[in-house]
Amino acid sequence: MSETEDKWMRVLLFGNRTECVVGAPNGFVVTNGERTVEATFSATLKPVVIQRLENRIQIGDLPLNGPVTLRPNPPYIFFINGQGYRGNLILSSSDDPNGLSAVNHVPIEAYLLGVVGAEMYSYWEPQALRAQAVAARTYALYVKNRFGVHRSWDVTTTQANQVYRGLAAESAPVRDAVEQTRGQVLICPDETGQLAIFPAYYSSICGGFTEDSVGVFGERFAALSSMPCPFCKSIAKDRFWNWVPVEYSIEQVQQKLFARYPSLAEKLDKIASVECVRLGHIGRVIGVSVLGSNGKKDFLRGEDFRLALDPSGMKLKSAIFSLKCEGFVYTFFDGRGFGHGVGLCQTGAENMARQEKNYRDILRWYYPGSKIKPD
Repeated sequence: MSETEDKWMRVLLFGNRTECVVGAPNGFVVTNGERTVEATFSATLKPVVIQRLENRIQIGDLPLNGPVTLRPNPPYIFFINGQGYRGNLILSSSDDPNGLSAVNHVPIEAYLLGVVGAEMYSYWEPQALRAQAVAARTYALYVKNRFGVHRSWDVTTTQANQVYRGLAAESAPVRDAVEQTRGQVLICPDETGQLAIFPAYYSSICGGFTEDSVGVFGERFAALSSMPCPFCKSIAKDRFWNWVPVEYSIEQVQQKLFARYPSLAEKLDKIASVECVRLGHIGRVIGVSVLGSNGKKDFLRGEDFRLALDPSGMKLKSAIFSLKCEGFVYTFFDGRGFGHGVGLCQTGAENMARQEKNYRDILRWYYPGSKIKPD
């Protein structure tokens, strides 16, 4: 692997499938870890079925020891199971005896082409898209540097990190936003006072006030402190600004919490009640106390509690809510906003851009004390 490729992003496309179908417009070359050519597939061939057979990876009729890298010929794009991506494809054996793992190895700027349009509407203002590009680049490199060194991939394709859709998310406005901010990342003082990149979180609608990262995620960063946001309300869709009440039975709450956190079941026996015990700005739930039938208590961060009950985040759209229990039913009401509320408010950024603020103004507002560094 070249020095340049060492800096590329490794995106986990899937981690455990029995087979996949891969093709490239002008064919691809298969190499091993030392970049020795194992096989060449021409563009005239149909898409190739790839399977895990025993301890080997079978590409068409060719069995190879993994991991292997599929390197598409120019224009350096490939399709896997019908989805298009830039860069290379690394295939390896997963933990399952018949499973395959697929990682898209792609330059950071090409990776962002598949992120910005997936995380923000591509028809939004150019300055908002540029702010999104810088935030997404910063977040990706922070996660890569902190977590990627301990595993064979850096980020996933989902909201667990950033949504990544490859070629499907690309557009002319997105390409312009990425190109106009090429290499730019955000930095702020770390715990030692040194300037460093940080996880530049962002969410859809903060609800009128962003939240400090320590309350939501348990880690403090100077540029992820709470900020008023007078920008998102006026253009937010009402179903996201004020979302409808959501109900869960006590049995559902217990099932979902115990499934996500098995240690709770061991400690509490059964869940007797839950109570919001810490609130952040504008009523965002920061802490939840969970009481067990045996009298013991445990504590969850509000965002963890919300996502344990609704991993999609589409029902309990944020942790800004009130909670009441009637009989055996918990009702979440007075809900406001969409997302965790830390860092950039995407809807607020769009409104700032409409008010002729540039992307630097937007980033300074939502990441106070940060600076933009050419990388």
